Amino acid sequence: MNTIRSYTGNARRQGYARLPWLPAAVKAGNRFHYRRKNPWKHNLLNLSLLALLLLTGGGVLVLSKIVPAAVYLPLASLASGLLIFALLILVVHESTHTMFIIMRDGNLAKKLNRSLGRLICYPLGIDYKHHWQIGHITHHIDALEAHDPQNCPNTVLTGRALFKALLLDLIPGYAHLFRKYDDCDGPKQYPANYPMVMVQVAFWALLIWISLEYLNWTGPLAVFFGAQVTLMINRIKIAMEHGGPMLIRDNHWLKSASSFFPLRQLFMPFNISLHFEHHVNFNVPWYDLKQYHDLLLGIIPSKDQAKVFHKNSEVLAVIFSDDARREALNH
Repeated sequence: MNTIRSYTGNARRQGYARLPWLPAAVKAGNRFHYRRKNPWKHNLLNLSLLALLLLTGGGVLVLSKIVPAAVYLPLASLASGLLIFALLILVVHESTHTMFIIMRDGNLAKKLNRSLGRLICYPLGIDYKHHWQIGHITHHIDALEAHDPQNCPNTVLTGRALFKALLLDLIPGYAHLFRKYDDCDGPKQYPANYPMVMVQVAFWALLIWISLEYLNWTGPLAVFFGAQVTLMINRIKIAMEHGGPMLIRDNHWLKSASSFFPLRQLFMPFNISLHFEHHVNFNVPWYDLKQYHDLLLGIIPSKDQAKVFHKNSEVLAVIFSDDARREALNH
């Protein structure tokens, strides 16, 4: 960890030296800092949205009882995938930055956020502590480095590699049984997490029992396939935010980008596609990222904006990029 922090200190200082607008950009985000928020309003918003997502998921399961399997499975799998992805963004991602729930008592807030993060991660077989609580912070420190457990270069797939992976993800069970964090070295070092395994088994056993007893067998199958849909959406998200030329940039601060395109809020909920803003100042809650983006438009020179703010065809160009990925892996 000391080696990582030493590297980070140098990389970030070099980035500041080469980007004279960066201190002002970071400072601009501080006005939206989660510690400045009214805890009651902030928590009510996030908890209400969490309840809405869970109720919608329950509604999708109930529909398994009345909708024919041939119609239900494809539609419910897509809906389940979007809901799982939204839960990961809203609860897990925000909890990692201790801002899904905010409180005056920082220690209690940290405990609550971590508990909620585990609650969402464990049924999906995700090690919250190592992959998010520790791993996501490492990602912010050293994005796209070999020891980044979330986005090491091998997992930032674009072009042919991305579409090959998406085709594999369509194979029933592939995401659950054969794929394990792709090819990042960091996650391979995670210790065994037996409580996670127990929660995962209990969750699926309970879901299957409730569905067979009161609903229909297609319900848990749609959730199972939905997890694969989530993986596919996440692959595309990673390509947009770190792919293409970002893979080979040597400036720490220019290795992420924000993406704007039609239906962004549906497929990239809670402003998760505003990824550059989040990397510049990760204390800004999801609902203020667009306002933060608007401020940055008046701070960042247009030549650098073109590198980190992508729209429509520019987003597609990053996703379809093959050359930058090949060059990065050859390094």
